Amino acid sequence: MRDNDQCDARRGGMRARRRRHRARVLISGPALAAVGALTFSLVSPVSAGAASRAVVTSSGLALATGGVNVPAIAVDPATHTVWAAVTTAGRSDYVEEISETTRAVLRKIQVPAGVDTVAVDAKAGLVWVGSLKSQILTEIVESTGSTRTVDLSAVGDNSGISAVAVDPATGKAFAVTLLGVVVSVVEGTGAWRIITTVIVGGPAGMTVDPSSATIWISDDSSTVRELAETGVTIAVIFVGSSPFGLAADPVTRTVWVANQDDKTVQEIDEPAEAVVGSPVPVGHAPVGVAVSPGSGTVWVVNFGDGTMSQIDEATASVTGTLSAGAVRFPYSVAADTGNGQVFVGGYDDNFDGVVTAFLPAKPSFTSPASAWFAVGGSREDRFTFTTAGFPAPAFSVTSPGTPGWLTLDPMTGVLSGTPPGTDPGGIPLTVTASNSQGAVSQKFTLRLGSDPVFRSRPRVTFVVGVRARFALRATGVPAPAFRVLKGALPAGLRLSAAGVLSGTAVRGAGGIHQLRLGAVNPLHRTVLAFTLVIDQVPRFTTATRVTTHRGRQCRFTVRTTGFPVAVLRVRGRLPMGLRVRVAAAGTAVISGVPARSDRRGRYTITFTASNGVGRPVTQILTIVMR
Repeated sequence: MRDNDQCDARRGGMRARRRRHRARVLISGPALAAVGALTFSLVSPVSAGAASRAVVTSSGLALATGGVNVPAIAVDPATHTVWAAVTTAGRSDYVEEISETTRAVLRKIQVPAGVDTVAVDAKAGLVWVGSLKSQILTEIVESTGSTRTVDLSAVGDNSGISAVAVDPATGKAFAVTLLGVVVSVVEGTGAWRIITTVIVGGPAGMTVDPSSATIWISDDSSTVRELAETGVTIAVIFVGSSPFGLAADPVTRTVWVANQDDKTVQEIDEPAEAVVGSPVPVGHAPVGVAVSPGSGTVWVVNFGDGTMSQIDEATASVTGTLSAGAVRFPYSVAADTGNGQVFVGGYDDNFDGVVTAFLPAKPSFTSPASAWFAVGGSREDRFTFTTAGFPAPAFSVTSPGTPGWLTLDPMTGVLSGTPPGTDPGGIPLTVTASNSQGAVSQKFTLRLGSDPVFRSRPRVTFVVGVRARFALRATGVPAPAFRVLKGALPAGLRLSAAGVLSGTAVRGAGGIHQLRLGAVNPLHRTVLAFTLVIDQVPRFTTATRVTTHRGRQCRFTVRTTGFPVAVLRVRGRLPMGLRVRVAAAGTAVISGVPARSDRRGRYTITFTASNGVGRPVTQILTIVMR
């Protein structure tokens, strides 16, 4: 695959998700290696809105790689370094070693073109790199940066390397080709052998569980295959649609797999060789998975919505949804169990490689210290607590006397309930958010109120040029504010937040104006269909003099403005051959052919316009006959 082709595939987003070289998530002892991109990025707050899960925020730093993509990252928890595979446009690909502490690039090591997968053996101090364009494995010694290449071309399938993984306990590295051949390499020697060729569904992800010496491979046939390190197939487990990233937890003896088409993650019980429980719903197009062995937490990145889901292993439930920050399209995640940092890799809107570093921090509340619920209603009101800090916290109410109708979801931070009765008031609460870094409490007031209800008539009439005032009325606690939701007020008029419609409508505003007005308080927005009638005194808009010629066709229209439409009356004598007809819309038409026998001179007629607004107005029209 060419570099430009790789960029095109990346720009095509998850349309390329079934290509077997995407989203590797590997575990190396306590370290986890995953696909990613590296520009360490500050994570901005995410509004919870009406989300069903708590949304938390975290902090990070940014570091550009200079590459067009970083398709894989891995973490060494012993040295607290990140290893990033960097692809370039028409230049040599390389692997960067970056300090987690200083965010500085410690070294760049050139590797074969098409780099796409990285795994770290923290025990041996080795990094393994695979290429899509060749069957060359690169072994890097972390202490010196020296490299050894392992040529797998004798495999004979002429395909690239789809994924690599390592087992620090046995000192072996494993690679699977795009066509499903699995090889085992003895670390430090370059000696390798084929252990199986039975993976035929299109391998996507690979991980190793050192506690059981087993290899796990996901493929496009909606299965996860468990192999012994000798290559013997132990089990073939059916999972969801398009399984991608895999991560093994040697402490709990579980494997977690992301099913991107199903928007779920599933847990596999290793001893039982079966999926347990129901699929866990996460974000859109989950692709990368990581675990922090011993912490009981699984991390899942969702390519389609730019988020990371935090899952509690014990309950198999989502306990937090985090923005991936500058990583607009995340498809990799890695965790450093030594310091608790988590790294999300992908690329941004400019198609530059990015990684967001989540740094462990004590929670702090970012949501308001009060909220409103409506009393006596039939609906359930909800409020979501949000926090900064990492990982996502658990929530609890620690104040006594909490009413029985009120509940707080400890995982999502959603406060919900339907207050009984009709009397507004307030309930003081103490809400605590706690994570592995500590706990923080917030004094919170749940205010009880009522929805706005309009008490005004839905129609009013103003007159152009006359200052007027109309007060809208609505009940509700707290008192609602008024606004125009749809339609526009005529020039010269305004609606205050207190509900006073006032001003002087300017000429030309006459007519019927249909509006949708809102009475809004923190609980609800009530809408009123409102009719504003603007009356306007009639006014003639045409000339007061017209010239005509005997024996020639003549036509002249007298026009008026005003609302309602004016009624016209006519007095006076017209030249022979002309007649006047009062038409619709406040107009009158003079037409005909003046008789040649009629005399030259001036003729005057008087028009009177009235519409019930103000006094009737008149206009004298002079007709000059020639």
